[in-house]
Formats: sequence, structure tokens, C-alpha cells
Amino acid sequence: MSLSVQVKPSQESLPTNIVYFIDESSSHPSSADLPGATLDCYPDHNAYFASMHPARAFVIALPDPQQIAHVLLALRGNPLTALQPIFTTTALAMPLESICDGRISSPRQAWEESHKIVEKLQELDCSALASDRSGALLTLGYLFTRPERALTPYRNWSNEHFYSYPIVEAILGTNQNIHLRLSSMRDRKLLSRGELVDRLRHCPECEGVHLNYVDVCPNCKSIAILKKPFLHCFTCGKVEPEERFLEHGTLLCPNCKTRLRHIGSDYDSPLENYECQDCRHLFIEPEVLARCMHCNSFSEPDKLIPRSVYTYDLTDQGALTTRSGMLQDLFAVLDTVNYVSPTYFMNLVNWLMNLTRRHSDERFTIIGIRLKNVLELNAKLGRHAVAELMDTLAQRLRELIRSTDLTTRTGQQMLWIMLAKTGRPQHQIVLNRILDLKKLLHPVEGIGLDFETVEFCAPDDLSPGETGKLLLARLEGDFE
Repeated sequence: MSLSVQVKPSQESLPTNIVYFIDESSSHPSSADLPGATLDCYPDHNAYFASMHPARAFVIALPDPQQIAHVLLALRGNPLTALQPIFTTTALAMPLESICDGRISSPRQAWEESHKIVEKLQELDCSALASDRSGALLTLGYLFTRPERALTPYRNWSNEHFYSYPIVEAILGTNQNIHLRLSSMRDRKLLSRGELVDRLRHCPECEGVHLNYVDVCPNCKSIAILKKPFLHCFTCGKVEPEERFLEHGTLLCPNCKTRLRHIGSDYDSPLENYECQDCRHLFIEPEVLARCMHCNSFSEPDKLIPRSVYTYDLTDQGALTTRSGMLQDLFAVLDTVNYVSPTYFMNLVNWLMNLTRRHSDERFTIIGIRLKNVLELNAKLGRHAVAELMDTLAQRLRELIRSTDLTTRTGQQMLWIMLAKTGRPQHQIVLNRILDLKKLLHPVEGIGLDFETVEFCAPDDLSPGETGKLLLARLEGDFE
């Protein structure tokens, strides 16, 4: 079923089509109060996806809450409609409320409420965002088109991690590794942490947070323990539950048979007040273990993984990335230049620093290169031109460094080069050749790939007690 009411568009640069999802028995919405709009009606999302006409906004006016949820999640889960304004005509409960853009009562209200979002969408290359398989660009695009919103966690007891981010899960179509994805985007400075919402302890085996803290026997780890009053016989030193001292209404030591008359002189109450029903071990305090309700593993509380739960906001870098429609793929070309993982690189730096402190004739150099304007260039020159510049940089670096030299990246635009057996002043030869690359990376007069460098030469620049991690952090701080 499709109903179209054609009227003359008032703004040719913006979509003028509002799509309604209505039940077949319901009356069709009227566009009488909205000159310049086109209203299309469909019974469900499948009917709309079959035609896939451009839409300014979607309005879900279905009577069944399950139908509403089904259509809403389908629209948010489709890369081509994920960022469009989506409204409902009935109030929704959380978490669905956070997935839609609000409740409206008329096509005019849908038109007006969608205006800011639609204008923001015109700044984006939506096809580039939709083609990003990771869904990161769509997540950023959602925040970009709705600057007043943040990614807010929602408490959901049925979720393995207890907190979920409904809009992110709807856009990605999965609830797997959402926290890791957001942390990765935060590490790349695309998102920033907002309000601290909670702090949870995660199972080290499966990372679930539904934990049951149980008291167990410190000897055999059994949960079959009982708290009892205990007595301590001064004659033989026997410690047993009080019930074992009772015999015919009097206190008699079960071990030495001494009659216990006076507390303080014949016996007293010891510190032990627990008994294990399995191994009969007596103890003062039980051991506490965390039992994961997902994988049934037991963990000591100090072995649990603490993680904080935050809201997330779009950063300026994230907004720039969204406009460019470009993520890490352009920078990944640098990973072909004798690349090793940051962890391996850091461990090697630590080892070389210790070796140089012990043998003063050892030499090595670290050169840091920070790319300054890749995302800005993408907006000016286009994705293809910037990709060619990045390829040129990677190719020239491969020609400059030796097979014994290594590189790594600790950020999207932060490259490190380690020159083995090279100290001052020999390092200056390589550094000058790297700086000369700027001339090759300016295809347009005054516009080109720009970068800055920092260097460290051992043993000359070694600082007492400094580790590889602190060294790279200090060098990166020199760029600030």
C-alpha cells in the first residue's frame, strides 16, 4: 500500500518526502497544513525498502508496540536510513525512546522537528558513512546530526554487561563489543568521555558483570559453611563448636573430658566462629569469591576487572572525521613500513634503554612524526587525492629506512621510527631526508600534507629512571 500526495516542493535542495508507516485500517495523514511536502504511506519497513524513495523523515504511526519497535530498529539498522529523523505518534518506553527522535502529532510537526537534523545531513557524504563496515562513521554521524545528544548508557539487567548503549546497538545491529568499540573511538579522539555513570567489576573469564559474591571455606572453597558459637578448653587446648561440649546439660571437653565450670579459668570463646560442613575446617572469617552467573567461574574479588561507564560526546576531531567520511583506512597505509605493534615497540625501547645504560657504546634513535592536517586536506582536496599523498609518504619512508629499523603507530596520526645502531649526529641524515618529503607532498601550491617531527638519541638524551612508555609520552608532549 502506498499513498502519495504530490505538492510543489518549497526547498529543492532538501528532501521533501515524509514517510508514514500506518496500519491498513488507519486513516491516512493529511498534508493540508504542509504545502511543499510529499507524504508516502507504507504498512511496514519491508514495503518501504522495496521502493527506497528518498525521505526527509519517517513517522511510525502503527498501533502495536511490537510493530513500532520492529520498524524503528529496522530503520536504524539500515545504513541508508540510520541517520534519518525517525518519529513516533505514541510515547515509547526506554530504551526505544532513546532510539527515535521524539513523538509528533502531525506531518507539520515532523517537518519542523526534522529540519535541524536534515540540514546537518546535507553536510555529510552519507554514502561514505553508510559504506563504513565498522559502523563507527554512522555512530559519529548520529551525534553530528544531533549535537544536543550524547551516547548515554542504559541499565539493562538482561544485558551481559548490564549497561547498553541502545542507539549504538540499533545502528550497528549488534550488542557485541559495544564498550570496546566506543573505547577505541575515544582512544582515537573521535569521542570524549562525559559524565561518569557507574563503575563495574567484570568477570576476567567472560567479562560479564552479573556476579554473586559468596562466602566459602578458605580450605576447600566449599559454600557449605555454618556460623556457630565455639568453645576453647584451657586444659587441652581443644577448639570445637559449643554443641560438642554439651553432655547431659553440662560442659565437658570432648577431648580430655575435663568438666568446664568457669569461663575465663576453664574455657573461653575463641575467635573461630565458622565450620565447614565438608572438610570440618574451623576458621574466623570465610573467604569471599565472586561467582559469574554467565560462565559459572569463581574469581577472587581483586582479580575482577574494574571498568567505568561513561556517557560519550562527539569531539571536534570526530566532527571533522564525520564530515570527511574517512576513518583509519587512509592512515593504515603507514602500517606497511616495517610495522610492529605498539606493545612490541615499547618493550623493545625499554630493552634498548636498559642496554644503553649498561653499555655506553650502544646507540639508537627514535624519530616521531605527527601528521597535522590529513582530515582537513580530505575536505579540501578529496579522498582520492589524500590517499595518493599517504601512499607517497609510505613509499618514501620505506625507501628511507633500513630493514633493521622499525615503525609503529600510537595514534591515528602519530608514527614512530626506531633507527637501530644510529645515534647523534648520524640520525640527522635520516631526519633531513624525512623533512625533505614535505616538498613532494604539496601537489597544490600552499596546500599539502604537513607534518612535524621530534627526535630522541641514546645515550645522549637518556634520563635516569625513564621507561619507554614515559619517553614516548614525553616526546609526544613536545608536539603540544
